[in-house]
Amino acid sequence: MKKYVGNEPGYGWKDSHQLDDGEMKWSIYTRMTDPELRWLAVKVVACGHAMNKANYWLSWDRHKNKLISRNQDATLLKKNRRELYEDLVETLAYAHKPRIRV
Repeated sequence: MKKYVGNEPGYGWKDSHQLDDGEMKWSIYTRMTDPELRWLAVKVVACGHAMNKANYWLSWDRHKNKLISRNQDATLLKKNRRELYEDLVETLAYAHKPRIRV
């Protein structure tokens, strides 16, 4: 079966976390995408060779604590790598809580 290599994103992304799904390690890159600080762009990158898919492009809604994607990446990640998906949601919810402005 063919394996794929993860590609790190370009300039402006922060290497925020690493997660392990029991099969391999994954780097989590983030970048704020709007001036209201609600949406966070997320790229999940395999650290090595992964089966099926090695890069996932996602968005994190900080107000709803929810992962979404314009393509099928959120669905594929949840379906094929459930443990990684759940760890990612937990990590993002903790690390990127919305700030209350006074």
